[in-house]
Amino acid sequence: MRKTDSPLDDLIVALRTAFVPQRSVISCSIDPTEEGIQRLRAFVRSREGANDPARLAASLEQVLGNQVITVTGVPENTHFARVLVAADFRMKQISMGIQPAPVAGLPSFPTLVSTSGRVPSNMMPRWWLAPDYEPLLRDEAGLTWKFQKASVKTMVEADIRGASGEREKIVEAAPVYRKWADLMTARYEDLSKADPVFGQVRNCMDLATVAALIAGENLLEKADLALPTILNGDSVQPADLTPAKYVSSKSVFGRVGRNWMFVTGGVQINPWELASRQSISAELVALRQQLAAPSGESWWSNAN
Repeated sequence: MRKTDSPLDDLIVALRTAFVPQRSVISCSIDPTEEGIQRLRAFVRSREGANDPARLAASLEQVLGNQVITVTGVPENTHFARVLVAADFRMKQISMGIQPAPVAGLPSFPTLVSTSGRVPSNMMPRWWLAPDYEPLLRDEAGLTWKFQKASVKTMVEADIRGASGEREKIVEAAPVYRKWADLMTARYEDLSKADPVFGQVRNCMDLATVAALIAGENLLEKADLALPTILNGDSVQPADLTPAKYVSSKSVFGRVGRNWMFVTGGVQINPWELASRQSISAELVALRQQLAAPSGESWWSNAN
C-alpha cells in the first residue's frame, strides 16, 4: 500500500468524502467544555481581592481545563482535518494576541478593544473561517466549468452560555467582534502568503467544492471516467495521522481590558451549497464549442 503526500492526500479525502452516500458539512471547532465553564464561574465568584495577572492567568487556565477539538465531515486522522484544526488554532492565537499576526493591519482583539470600545461581559465571540465564493460559471451542457472569486471570509457570532456552561443561544455579535472579523477577512490574502496554513485551508475549501461538483453533477459518468484507485482503492491511502483531540486553554484565551475572555468557532465548509450555486456563461459556451472535437475523429494520434 502506497502512502501519498499531503496535497494528494487532501484531494483523495475530498473526493472520497464527496462520494459517500450521506452528504455532510465539513467543519472543525475548538471549544471549552461545559464542566470547564462551570469551574471557571465558580472560581471567579469565590476569588477575593486583586491577583497578580500572571498568577491569575495560570489559575484560570488550570480551572478551565483543555479545549476540545471536534472535526466533522472528513476523517479526523487525515492531513485535511489537521489543516482545518491548525488554521482554527492559528486564528484564535492571532485574535487573542498570543502570537502576533505576521502581516500589518491585523491587530489582536485586545488591542482593537483598547481603541474601539467595551466588550459585552456575557458574550463569547465565535469567529470561524468559511468560503467566500461567487457562483460557479458553466456552459449549458455542464461540461465546462470555471471558478470566479474564491476566497475566505471570517464570520462572527456570539455565544450566550447558561448557568451550567451549555451554549444557551447564539446571538448577533457586538460591533467590535465584527470589526475584528472584517479586518481578518480584509488581510486574508496577505495572511495566506505569510502563514502557509491559511493558504492550505483555502486549498482544502477549493478541493472540497470541486469534489462536490464532480459528484453532484455526475461528471465522472459524463466523461466516461472511473477512478477506482482514488475513490476506494486500498492500494493508495492517505497518511494515517494522530488526530488532534485537545489544546491547552492558554492557547485560546487572554485578557481583554479588565476581563478575561476565550474565543470559540472554527472552520466550516459546505461544499454542496457552494457547488449548487451556478451561472451559465456565454464565454464558456463559446469555448466549449471551440474545443469540441469533430464527431467521429480522435483527439489523439500516434504518428509524428
